[in-house]
Amino acid sequence: MDNLLLVRANLYSVKSYLWGLARQVEEERQRPGNREQSAVESSFDAWIKYSKPTSEAYNFQTDFYSRGSAVSLLLDLEIRHATSNKKSFDDLLRLMIKRFPYGSPGYTIDDLDSAAVEVGGASMRDLFNRYIRGTESLPWEQVLEYAGLALTPVKGSNGAWLGISTMNREGTAIVRSVVAGAPAYEAGIDVGDELLAIDGFRVHADDFGARIGDHAAGDTIRVEYFHHDELRDRVVKLAQSPVPSYVVHQVDKPTSLQKEIYEGWLGSEWDSDR
Repeated sequence: MDNLLLVRANLYSVKSYLWGLARQVEEERQRPGNREQSAVESSFDAWIKYSKPTSEAYNFQTDFYSRGSAVSLLLDLEIRHATSNKKSFDDLLRLMIKRFPYGSPGYTIDDLDSAAVEVGGASMRDLFNRYIRGTESLPWEQVLEYAGLALTPVKGSNGAWLGISTMNREGTAIVRSVVAGAPAYEAGIDVGDELLAIDGFRVHADDFGARIGDHAAGDTIRVEYFHHDELRDRVVKLAQSPVPSYVVHQVDKPTSLQKEIYEGWLGSEWDSDR
């Protein structure tokens, strides 16, 4: 609800929100752990794990923050579609606050499931079993279509792939995640490693993606990096990215219900964002 509330308050543009939504889809589909662990299990494990990010965590666990955000968005659009936009995730939150006010004992996943069925109908139980208790891939194309939006792959965007994501630490590219089976994983690159150079040229946090993008799948590159203060030098053969980049955009001929869901969800008129 964070960025969504900013959009509804006109503090964040719909265009920016949809751009971020496309990045969310890419990240959700990229993370192998989303197919290994459910959001329910991740939420429970939050009390006993997650002390330090590792490649194993990324590949075999989901993240209850990002996955929770994704399945909540899914739940919102499913409720809107099932009720012809008469109800939404907002109504589910209001019901939960009324039923379990601050200071009361808490609630279980079954309580939330039952409340969702009360708000959105019997189909919500199947949604819970498949995507919240279960680990099925989220049907992004289907649910976004409810709001008159299309999820379209960017042509040519699934090019050369090393299989890592990075974060900026004072200009240095630090490995944030490594996908199991990816070229970087096979080369021994791990979370927390500091990337230094590609093919003998220094690499920075802000140009790492572009440097990989200059190559094609199948190309071989030499990567130099620090692993626990040990300088390593590895030759890596790039693969093709399994997940492309996406754009989220309005469909050309929306139905009246699609417009209603779009406007109710984002708090913005359909024609104002074209």
